[in-house]
Amino acid sequence: MLVGFAVENLLKARLVEAHSSEVREAFKKSLELPRCVKSHDLASMAKNLDFSMSIGEESLMRRLSRAVRWVGRYPVPTTADGLASGEVFSDGRKYLVSYFGAEDVAQVQKLIGRLTWA
Repeated sequence: MLVGFAVENLLKARLVEAHSSEVREAFKKSLELPRCVKSHDLASMAKNLDFSMSIGEESLMRRLSRAVRWVGRYPVPTTADGLASGEVFSDGRKYLVSYFGAEDVAQVQKLIGRLTWA
């Protein structure tokens, strides 16, 4: 969950950096953060940054999103989609997103390095 928070905040910082004038204008109009930085969908945020991801990286982003959303923020899913253990990825195939594995630590380190220096 904490790694997911860190990646989420890094992505949001990159979005604000990349779209600073739009974010500034949206905030001036509504006095609220724009929708693009109110999301917990890490894969979607990365896509909005034109950040190219392998299926493995997309899997990690989606699994971290799930942890951020349901472990860290909300006690239970509010829709049936939130209960699903799989999601359809960018390649059109459905993958399991309800697990973490030993290889995730190295993947997270690599992903954060790419996001930090991209």
